[in-house]
Amino acid sequence: MKNMKIFLLTLFGLYAFMTFTAAQINFSKVGLGLAYWERSYTGPDERVILPSYPGEEKQFTAGSFLPTLNAELALGESFALEGKIGMWNKTYTGTETVLEVSRREVMSQRIIPVAAFLNYYLPALLDERVRVFAGIGINRFFIQNEVERFVTGQEGSISGITFDGNDYGALFKIGAEKVLSENLNIAFEGILNTGTYIQNYTPELGATTTKYVISLAGLSLGAVLKYSFLGNKY
Repeated sequence: MKNMKIFLLTLFGLYAFMTFTAAQINFSKVGLGLAYWERSYTGPDERVILPSYPGEEKQFTAGSFLPTLNAELALGESFALEGKIGMWNKTYTGTETVLEVSRREVMSQRIIPVAAFLNYYLPALLDERVRVFAGIGINRFFIQNEVERFVTGQEGSISGITFDGNDYGALFKIGAEKVLSENLNIAFEGILNTGTYIQNYTPELGATTTKYVISLAGLSLGAVLKYSFLGNKY
C-alpha cells in the first residue's frame, strides 16, 4: 500500500511538473509504454524465505509485464533527458507438508522502478521517419513484498505481512523510434536493468537474521507510444 502511494504521488508530481514548466521549457514528448521485464537471478531469489526453497538455480527467471509512463525533454538535436515510471508485479509460492500439517506461503511482490535516462539519437533514416537511439541511466526501485501463510491441520495461518524497501541500479538501452503522424511516434526498445536489494529473513522469533542479496538484473523489451509536442521535425 505504501508503494502504491509512492507510485501515485510520483505520477501526480510528474504531471504537475510537466504542467508547471510547460511555459518555461518545451517538453518534446510524453508517452505510454508496455514492456516485458524478465529478471535473471545469479544467486538467491525471492523464494529463499518460503518453504521448500529449492536452492540457487542458475537458470531461474521471473518475468511479468511492466506498464510505464514516460516524459522526454530535448537537449538540442541529438540528446534528450527522459523520465520513466512503471509497476511490475510477481507472485512466488512455497509449500511444505509434515505428517498431516500443510503449510503454504505466498509472496506478492510489487516493484516500482523510477528511472532517468540520457538518450542519444542518431541522424534520421528512411526519409527521416526512423531514428535509432541509445541511452544510459539510473533506476530507483521501490519494492514491496507481502507474505501470507496458509496452514491446514493446525493453527498458524497469517494474514498479509508487508516488507518495504528501495535500492538503485544502472540502466542501458537501445531502440528505434518511428514516425506515425505529425505528432505521434512509436518506439521499440530494449533495456538492461542492473542492481540488487537486501532481503532479511528471520526463521523464528529470537533466531539469527540472515541477509540475502537479491538480484534485480534482467532485460526488458517493449514499445512506447509517444506524443511529440514539437512535431516530428528531425
